[in-house]
Amino acid sequence: MKKIFYTISFFIILSACTKYSNIPISEAYLYKGKNKLVSVEFVVQSSYALIPGNYYRLFSTPSFMDKNAFAVQFPVGKAFKRLGIESDSSHDKFLAIKACYNGKLIRVKGKIESIMFSSIPAECPAIVLDDPSDISILD
Repeated sequence: MKKIFYTISFFIILSACTKYSNIPISEAYLYKGKNKLVSVEFVVQSSYALIPGNYYRLFSTPSFMDKNAFAVQFPVGKAFKRLGIESDSSHDKFLAIKACYNGKLIRVKGKIESIMFSSIPAECPAIVLDDPSDISILD
């Protein structure tokens, strides 16, 4: 009976432990579509809301058009709640998100995907989050 308890406990603990590989942004494209959990760190150099404003993107480069850009995308509604933003003006809300992240070193964990643009470059590697609480501000 004791052996069964330890075996079950082991598998419960094992399933609760999710391992992330820490990777540099320059290697993100290697993990794109691989379904592997990774952790990346970068200083947010630019950001913007997607029209019609349901999602927000943080970029590792001054322009999303940079061929070396890496992005993090998350729903703005959850960001507003997390940051305690209650302004009536959408413009003020987006400025508050920008002020929270721009220029900050962040760590993000997730799976590398591609996000699409309607310009050149047509895509860039990104971590798409369901919740911005998965973003850690390191400084």
